[in-house]
Amino acid sequence: MYQVPCHQVESSLIDQALTDIEGRIFTRWHRMCWGPDYDPEAFAETCDELLDHVAACARFDPALSEPPARAALRTAAECAAAVLDRRLWPNGDFEVDFPVLTARYGATKLTSPETSYSMQAPQTPPVAEWVRSFALCLVSSTFEEPWRRNLVLKFDVAPEIHVSPTEPAAGLAEMDALADYLVDGDEPPLVVKPDRQARVRAALRLDAAAPLTPDQHLLRVLLDDDQPAFEQALADRLDRYREDIGDDPAPRTLLPLAAIALANLAVLAHGWRLDVRSGYLPEGLLPEPPADKTPAVEPVPVPARHGLPDTGDRFRDLYEHLTGAQQRTLRMMPLNPGPQISTSALAALTGVPAAVALATAEALAQMSLVEVGEPYGWWRLRDPVRTFVTALDPAEDGGHDDALARLLEHYRLAAVDAGHQLRPTTRDRKRMFTGRGDALIWLDIETPNLIAAAETAADTGHPRITRHIALALFEYLNLRRRTADTLQLSTLALRTARQTGDKFAQADALNWLGVAYRHLQRFEEAVTALTDAVAISRQNDDRSGEGRALNNLGSALLVQQRYEEAITAYTDAGAIYRQAGDRYREGLALNNLGSALRDVRRFEEAINALTEAAQIFRQVGDRRREALAVNNLGSAFKSTGRLDEAITAHADATEIFRQTGDRHGEATAWHGLGLARRSAGRPDEAAAAIEKAAAAYLEAGDQHWHQRALSLLDQIKAHHHDGR
Repeated sequence: MYQVPCHQVESSLIDQALTDIEGRIFTRWHRMCWGPDYDPEAFAETCDELLDHVAACARFDPALSEPPARAALRTAAECAAAVLDRRLWPNGDFEVDFPVLTARYGATKLTSPETSYSMQAPQTPPVAEWVRSFALCLVSSTFEEPWRRNLVLKFDVAPEIHVSPTEPAAGLAEMDALADYLVDGDEPPLVVKPDRQARVRAALRLDAAAPLTPDQHLLRVLLDDDQPAFEQALADRLDRYREDIGDDPAPRTLLPLAAIALANLAVLAHGWRLDVRSGYLPEGLLPEPPADKTPAVEPVPVPARHGLPDTGDRFRDLYEHLTGAQQRTLRMMPLNPGPQISTSALAALTGVPAAVALATAEALAQMSLVEVGEPYGWWRLRDPVRTFVTALDPAEDGGHDDALARLLEHYRLAAVDAGHQLRPTTRDRKRMFTGRGDALIWLDIETPNLIAAAETAADTGHPRITRHIALALFEYLNLRRRTADTLQLSTLALRTARQTGDKFAQADALNWLGVAYRHLQRFEEAVTALTDAVAISRQNDDRSGEGRALNNLGSALLVQQRYEEAITAYTDAGAIYRQAGDRYREGLALNNLGSALRDVRRFEEAINALTEAAQIFRQVGDRRREALAVNNLGSAFKSTGRLDEAITAHADATEIFRQTGDRHGEATAWHGLGLARRSAGRPDEAAAAIEKAAAAYLEAGDQHWHQRALSLLDQIKAHHHDGR
């Protein structure tokens, strides 16, 4: 058992928190009813005051057995929810209960007619406020309708927070993982344990968003569903929490709400009896595991009836003992064109709900007919099984055309949605993904399937699917520098478009084919493809497509040192986008124009273009391209001798690239930072930056620039040594 002591709070603060809580909260309630003090901060301050009281009560009565303490806790939960409500919908319907006042004052519920309407614009609350409301919802657990708060937190507030460009990826991943524990329906229980696929996916999101806060790390451990590991992590978290407490802490600091909420999830959803005891975990805030509840929601494994037999009669015997759904799944799985199939894709292929597909796949895995893929929730047919099922009587294979069409459409929709998450200016409704990080994780896993699906679609008479998957993947492939895949997919898309006579699709394919050629240093072919893309877009009267092709043409011309032609192409692209009101793509053109102007030593013009590009990307919420522009701006500053500004710009770019998961971009920013520090006469700091650049280049798979960074590092160290 773990025993974790808590910090001390001044006795005078405890006494103050215990004194006349009803009177003090009534004063606040009265101001909210009749005065101007009804904004989110007023509810947040009321919540703090109530939590001070609850923490003080728990010091003497850890069970919180007295009704006033429980009422104060429920009121704190109501106020925390009101903070979210008032920020997002300052003039919406409004209802907040104050049970702490009921015993003395009777009905004290605040509703819309009793409050003045706010002139404030809606604001997106930070994730921290959502987590606080979530935690108080759990530990109070006595709402009249517990599901109501769950639905508001999960389906109303969380999506609004996701559109905020300022929230860090780790916070969004934390919110999504916690929301997975909330029920979707309108009946108790309050929380349920997510299935294994959901937990794995949530864990991947958190891993991708590292570094994590201590509470996010504790959540990450909980998702592994390992009780001893969680208990150790919980004890470590509480120890660190105590060590980090500052001077003169308020009583409410005795309640680390995020950790308490995770302990609640461990008890209520995972069904554990925790062997961690601490004043930070009052027993009144930790329920007993329900005696009649089976906490795990994943399907119970099906006992293996047979080992994997040889093909032939023994395999036929096993196959005939499978259920109809299991037989059908085995027959359908070879239709998947890629190396493994996800549960959601399997559901689309077989035409059943995802939960049924998951249970079927797990049962087949228990019988060694299907292998568990990577990560969990993906599946592969074992080779002998594939051989057997593909040799079955064709009469058993009815409906395969429809099944393949469903599967390809699933890949198309998912790819398009994932692609949209990489382009923050799109406003399409989210289907599968909560944001950029989530989409990148999925694309890292599914791209082999998606490329194979595009090829299958082209071969089976589905050119629209081929085009949509290709367009959805190009941004991702460019980000991950998967040039060979870009070349393969753009060539396929061009062939399909020419076969169908689709001129718009031809221009799109030529555009990305030119990008691939440029990355492969096949510059003449790049210029030819992009020139053709410009011409076809003009024939189509597609101004947006013309602008995209001109922008990429400028980049192909630039690497050939055809500077004036490149500047003209970028300028024309920017003018097209400006005329169309497309600020985002105007920013793309300005960023490239700034780089070209820098190369011809027109530094002031370059700085102006790059500054405007960075501002545009910041406004539209594209953090990665903001980093690209800021990094280029740093290079322009260095060229003009403005070294302090250059160092600041490159340092800012490294952090933004890190946050967006672009390791190659981060490498270029560290490289630029090292060069700027070297020019500023700071060799030790320069060497440290170049070391980080070399490591990032290597991780991104760029051996050429990895070696160049190592050579530069040797030069810096040698010069520094000689100068001593």
